[in-house]
Amino acid sequence: MIKSDGWQLYNKGDKADITIWTRKTVEKRETGEENEVESESSNARRGNNAMYMMKAERTIEKSPETIFNFLRDISSMYKTDKTMIEAKIVTSFSDQRKLIYIRNHLMFPIKDRDCVFMHHDCIDKKSNGEVEAIISGHSVESKLVPEVKGVDRVFLLAS
Repeated sequence: MIKSDGWQLYNKGDKADITIWTRKTVEKRETGEENEVESESSNARRGNNAMYMMKAERTIEKSPETIFNFLRDISSMYKTDKTMIEAKIVTSFSDQRKLIYIRNHLMFPIKDRDCVFMHHDCIDKKSNGEVEAIISGHSVESKLVPEVKGVDRVFLLAS
């Protein structure tokens, strides 16, 4: 099954009743200007694009606002990612747009990884009563967060 926006069914609900969707990505680079630049990745130009987006759908018996507030709380990242050893807001451009720094501890022989991440979120209450919450982000290069010696910087990450 393929949705009109390009999402393709990957796995229909298991015991946890989670449905997984995937679709190919288009690389977006933030330029620091109002507009972002979209381009196919170099792999896509070679006909070998291995970058995919994934999303999961599940019914949760909590209010949308409760779930949204939990997911947009940078300090809650520790509760959902046990490898995370640091997560902080570097600067806030607005309540919905923040530059954050995250660092994960990985097991030897792999070095720790860190990333500077542009975090976006919004909530849309529709006239029919539905609520749509979107939390997304992508890695960016920033002079505000220098690279840490002995830690590998992740330069291509999207969620």
